[in-house]
Amino acid sequence: TERKKAEQEIRVKDDAISSSINAIALADMRGDLTYVNRPFLKLWGYTDDKEVLGRNAVKFWQPEEQATEVVKALGNKGSWIGELTAKKRDGSIFSVYLSTSIVRDEVGNPICMMGSFIDITERKRAEEALRESEEKLQGIFSSMTDGMTLVGLDGRILDCNDAVLRLHGISRDE
Repeated sequence: TERKKAEQEIRVKDDAISSSINAIALADMRGDLTYVNRPFLKLWGYTDDKEVLGRNAVKFWQPEEQATEVVKALGNKGSWIGELTAKKRDGSIFSVYLSTSIVRDEVGNPICMMGSFIDITERKRAEEALRESEEKLQGIFSSMTDGMTLVGLDGRILDCNDAVLRLHGISRDE
């Protein structure tokens, strides 16, 4: 019964990783992929894990040097979290948020590397569109010939355009 219980526990963990909505990959300590789940394949544009298993994880990033730095940091700290640019099967690129760590055995020896990936391409596009919109609005606000002041609900002046400064003969700091 202990053996069956241990097997069941391992099966549950395997099923949890394979059914995760996040892309997950395992690599040996050299960085060669040993396991990828379905979301990983879908995210990178592959249909079969045989197309990626055995390949070095660095080959899935753009530029590869950035991924090499992540692997170094992983070796030094044991984990790394941040954004990277990934390269799909067809060569197109996309942005991911990566959380990766060294997996250790019961006595603390490193046995593999594990990464969990979230596609943040749309979020990055939305952030860029918002930044461009804010710059455009700021340009309009600044170039208006009428004085415009932005006042907070507490009555504090948050911003004003150059026309207000000229009208009152004051500097922005004042």
